[in-house]
Amino acid sequence: MKAIVLKNDVFEGLPVICLEFPYDFGLKELVKTYPECGWSKKHKTWWVPYREDQLDELIRFFRGKV
Repeated sequence: MKAIVLKNDVFEGLPVICLEFPYDFGLKELVKTYPECGWSKKHKTWWVPYREDQLDELIRFFRGKV
């Protein structure tokens, strides 16, 4: 089963949630469809801006897919 690890971080003063996973083309394409998700070349990770409800949104979005 595929898994995504969520980690809190700060990029240039902006609180973010990083989505970390071993490279998998299908999973990468799925992550790219999540609203506001971006790739950080500097940190080499996918990320979304931190919001109070973001964790719940991420879980709802990926449930049953990962």
